[in-house]
Amino acid sequence: MTPLSIDPYRWGYIFGLLSLDMVHPFASNMGLQLPDGMEFMTGLRRSIEEVDTVQDPALAPAVFRWLTLEYGSVFVDHLSSWGDTVFQYDADDDGVYLWGHILYGARRLKDTEMPEFISIVSQILAKDSDRKVGESGAVSAWDKFLYAREEYDETTIEFVQSTINHYSLVNAWREAMHAFSGEIDWNEIHRWGIHVSERLRDGFGRPGVPKAWALPLPWR
Repeated sequence: MTPLSIDPYRWGYIFGLLSLDMVHPFASNMGLQLPDGMEFMTGLRRSIEEVDTVQDPALAPAVFRWLTLEYGSVFVDHLSSWGDTVFQYDADDDGVYLWGHILYGARRLKDTEMPEFISIVSQILAKDSDRKVGESGAVSAWDKFLYAREEYDETTIEFVQSTINHYSLVNAWREAMHAFSGEIDWNEIHRWGIHVSERLRDGFGRPGVPKAWALPLPWR
C-alpha cells in the first residue's frame, strides 16, 4: 500500500477501533490475523497518542510504515486487503449484506425450501451465531480515553458487528462452495434469492448474481 492510496479517514477509524481493548478479542471473528503479543497494540496506541485525532492525515501512513518495518509486507498486504474488502465502513459490500438479509429472512418463511447450497451455508453460519459483540461500553482506561477524545458513541461498535457479520457470511459461502458435491447452479440460487426478497417485501432491491466474495489471504 502506497501513501497515495491510503484513505486517511477510513484507516484512521480502523486503527482507532483496532486499538480498543473491547475490540481486540474479536479480531479473528472479523477475519483479521493480528500479530501475537501486545507489541501491535502498544505501537498502535503510541502512534495514536502522537496525533490529536485518528483522522489526522499523517497517522495512517506513519502506522503503515511502522507495520512494514516491524512485521513485513506480507502482514501489511493482509491488513490492507482486509481493511478494503471486509471492514464495513461506508463500503459497497458488493451484495454481501443483501444476500445475508435474504438468507436470514428465508428462515422466517417456513414454506420456502432452500437450495442445497444455501442450506449448507445456513448450517455453517449457525455455528457462528454466538459471535455477537453486544452492547459494549468503554471498559479499559485506554478505551475510555479514546472514546472521549474521538467522541465515539454507542454506534461505534456497530462497525465491528457489521464486519463480523460480513466475514461470517463470506467465509461460510466459500466453505460451502468447497463442501458442495457437484456443480453449483448459480442461476437457481439467484432465482431463489429474488423469490425470497420479493416475499419479504422489506424495501430492499433485487439481489445480484452471487459469487465467491473476496477475503484477504492469510499472512502466516
